[in-house]
Amino acid sequence: MKLDELNREQKIILKQTLLSKDDEDVSYYELSIADDLVSDEELENFYGDTDFTEDDF
Repeated sequence: MKLDELNREQKIILKQTLLSKDDEDVSYYELSIADDLVSDEELENFYGDTDFTEDDF
């Protein structure tokens, strides 16, 4: 699956992963609002060429 084929929940998981990658001390609150903190454009820039499987989530 490409990024545009993922559902919203899967995209939020990826956004949480990006937050954690950049900040080891990311708070639970920040993870809960990851969709607001990481733009879809940032997600596309980082994961745009990635092929995902159901096992990735």
